[in-house]
Amino acid sequence: IEVVKAVMVQDIKFVNVFNSEIYFDARDGLASYDNENNLVGTRNSYNVQAVAYPNDAFNKNLKYIYIQNRNDDNAVPVFTVSSDGRVMPLRGGVATLRVVAEDSYVDLDHMSLYRDIQIVVADGSSIDTAFRITDSNDLIAIGENTNSMSLHYVLANDIDLSKISSWTPIG
Repeated sequence: IEVVKAVMVQDIKFVNVFNSEIYFDARDGLASYDNENNLVGTRNSYNVQAVAYPNDAFNKNLKYIYIQNRNDDNAVPVFTVSSDGRVMPLRGGVATLRVVAEDSYVDLDHMSLYRDIQIVVADGSSIDTAFRITDSNDLIAIGENTNSMSLHYVLANDIDLSKISSWTPIG
């Protein structure tokens, strides 16, 4: 019989998360819970693909943990996350998804190997949850809806309006 020391997870990498952030636009739909506490309305979701390294680690299982921002006292979480990393927005806000190597997790205050992802669910109610303007259609839509003038926006891309003949500046 040969006894070999178990190899621990040494790193966690994300396959499909860039700049450690996932952005949801609340106008695309939010999930909620029905009267029987079943999750409904989950078409607007994102599956986080994370991998534990090295490949020969004994326990490569990962835990997905919701971390609410300290200054957010809302009882409803910003998002929910399944055990396999499917993130579903529940309300506007900013919170953290902590992906933890299972073999390094003791409890919420004691874990040694994790990576954080900021989850932004934009509802336009504050600068932290501002809607991102990514193209000319987003910009034009603001001017077409007078209710949208009271919301917060941030320009996420350079926008070329030279080919838009009917655009009227906002304001």
